[in-house]
Amino acid sequence: RPWEQVSDPSYFRKVMGNMFSLGLGPRRSEEGRVRFGVTGDGHAPNYQIEGSGLKRCYRGMGHAEASDVDEEFAPANLSDQQFTYKDVEAMLARLIG
Repeated sequence: RPWEQVSDPSYFRKVMGNMFSLGLGPRRSEEGRVRFGVTGDGHAPNYQIEGSGLKRCYRGMGHAEASDVDEEFAPANLSDQQFTYKDVEAMLARLIG
């Protein structure tokens, strides 16, 4: 669970920012979901935002859209668990205390 290894609060803030920019922020929290990458060491896992008929892939380090990915990351490389905006907000809160 690499997302549990993240130690930089700005990572979760930027994930939330990307969700918000797609219209999947706190008011539509139940519609949007994020799945985190399960490969790598967890400092800044790649992630995929899904909801309202869209899927967007992001590179964890720079939080830029992964333009080299056709439609989605390989399902085997993503968490089975899907997290809402509120879930990511809770991850941030746990990290900053």
